[in-house]
Amino acid sequence: MKRNPWKIIAYTLLALVLLLNAAWFGVYHFKYAVYTQNIPKTHGVYLKTTPKYNLSVKKPAYLSFTGNLAIANPEDDLAFVIWPSLVGDSKIGLQLTDKNHVTYSIRVNDQLEYLPKKTDDELPTKFVNQLIRSRRSEIDEMFKYATQYWNL
Repeated sequence: MKRNPWKIIAYTLLALVLLLNAAWFGVYHFKYAVYTQNIPKTHGVYLKTTPKYNLSVKKPAYLSFTGNLAIANPEDDLAFVIWPSLVGDSKIGLQLTDKNHVTYSIRVNDQLEYLPKKTDDELPTKFVNQLIRSRRSEIDEMFKYATQYWNL
């Protein structure tokens, strides 16, 4: 029996597309289910407001494997964005607003230490560390709440 190479290629591509969609579906529904179980969905968005914090979950977009968890204070001048990883460590972003109402978005490690970018537009490390030190207790408290709430 002679096999048509175009059919083999077409079936292989179809199988790959189906596999990719199944993997995405698993991440979208199962990985993020633990993060959304205690957060109500309102108008398609997962949001929860507590007296101290506003929490939200953004599930991955179609065929993307990256969503995020966010927590902010009611004044919205301090927030974390956490990108859970399928394997390895999650990435953590911190947004701080200074006394001049300038907001800085930076990456931090799990010890909440600044991770400078490798680009020309990075902020001076000394300046960012001072910003973090000025709000350290509030940052630590918020991050502890987030890690306990989402079991990170």
